[in-house]
Amino acid sequence: MDNELSLDLFANYMANQRKIEDLFKTNIRHGVWGGGVGLNYFFVKYLGIGGDIEMPAANLGNFVNNINGSLIARFPIACSGLAPYVFGGGGRQTNPEWQWTGHAGVGAEYRFNPGVGIFTDARYTWADKTSDTILFRAGFRFAF
Repeated sequence: MDNELSLDLFANYMANQRKIEDLFKTNIRHGVWGGGVGLNYFFVKYLGIGGDIEMPAANLGNFVNNINGSLIARFPIACSGLAPYVFGGGGRQTNPEWQWTGHAGVGAEYRFNPGVGIFTDARYTWADKTSDTILFRAGFRFAF
């Protein structure tokens, strides 16, 4: 809907990447599980902005691992409740050191009703000083 505000509660998994060419060589045994929270606002049905923070389950030094902002384009499929989306943006990473990041990703959301849904997405993050990462998220979305 237009002028929609939504809250995301999610679990996530993050793995280090050497570079984007090695994307499909990722070994999932060497990643970090965690969770996070996000807030999204859609100005119109198809275009919005979002912000999220990720917190690792492992003690990596800081309570918050990533702070991100994104521009989101979603493509609802008629009255099915399904809406694929693409997003991109930037943020700040706190572990292993403070640095700027940029990211791009894809995802899908399914709404059970106008106010409650589930989502899953994946993003590739380019880091300023350390290795890149890939992040997978899955969780609940509550629209207001």
